[in-house]
Amino acid sequence: MKTTGVSTSSICNGIEIFTRQINNDIIQLRKEVVTGQHADVGMQLGSRVSQFLELNQEKQRITGMLDSNNLAKIRLSTSQASLENIDRVYQSLLENTVILHEDSNKFTIDRIENLVKDSLRSLTDVSNMKSGSEYLFAGINTLEKPFQDYFAKDSPAKKSFDQLLDNFLKDNSKVQQLEVSSMTDHQMSEFIDKLEKAFFDNDYWMQNWSKASNQNIQHHFNDVESRDISTNVNMYGIRRLSLFSVIGIEFLGKDLKPESRSVLNKKMTSILGKGLEDLNHNRALLGMSEQRIDKEDVFLQNKKSIMEICIVKSVGVDHYKTSIKLDDLVNKVDIAYMITAKMRKLSFLNYL
Repeated sequence: MKTTGVSTSSICNGIEIFTRQINNDIIQLRKEVVTGQHADVGMQLGSRVSQFLELNQEKQRITGMLDSNNLAKIRLSTSQASLENIDRVYQSLLENTVILHEDSNKFTIDRIENLVKDSLRSLTDVSNMKSGSEYLFAGINTLEKPFQDYFAKDSPAKKSFDQLLDNFLKDNSKVQQLEVSSMTDHQMSEFIDKLEKAFFDNDYWMQNWSKASNQNIQHHFNDVESRDISTNVNMYGIRRLSLFSVIGIEFLGKDLKPESRSVLNKKMTSILGKGLEDLNHNRALLGMSEQRIDKEDVFLQNKKSIMEICIVKSVGVDHYKTSIKLDDLVNKVDIAYMITAKMRKLSFLNYL
């Protein structure tokens, strides 16, 4: 019987090469256990790799749309909360203005006049609120403060009212000098109607009260559908509350004729009622936009889930089988190291 000698060193080197290959396999298997996908997607899919890339790209696109929807909902939520604050101002004014029809003593008038001033200040603060670095009620003109402060020095809103009133008094002073306190009920009604017409004239409003854009920020759902996700101070609900506040501030404390005061009270109540309707209309529009985004989110989440299932089926691994295979390879490596260690101890020197 013929035997061939094999050196211990060559056997150890062979085991080392074998161990290195197994270690590479272990690294890949551990990666697959963590990611849940085959380490070499191209080898696994072969000719279907382009389909996998398309699925993955579509999933990323859907994720981007969901993120965009989330940002839109944050803006909507903040805007709706601000409109709710304006609604509370309206409700408070309505409750107190009704009292004027029954009680017009000086104490009541002074109290409501102060309430109107505070309400206009609140409206100004809310209208000029920011979300981050952007003004909420500025439309697309988000970097410019949208609403003029009526109480500020050299306020164009205040100056424009004074000019309108002075012109009206002069035009009606041809027979005798007309003052606010001597205005008849007809003249009071005529001036308030004229002022209301000015407030709803875009040129007058944009020149004296607003720096906001009429165009709101929009959220696009697809190539053909988009919804407003913001509003602006040019909406009628804010214009009417501003109008109400101005005539309340400028006329309530004046010594008016009883019939003129009656007209004033009726006009103020009417303006508040119409303004609250306008405000609720804008709140409803934003609410509809939010519902539309919620509906879109459900659709996109379902679509994303389907994409993820398809991707997992394409490149996913069986965690149980992969873990067993990984454990088996680790055991083989341990055995190889043990054999190598024992063989390195085999030496003639140990027997000398």
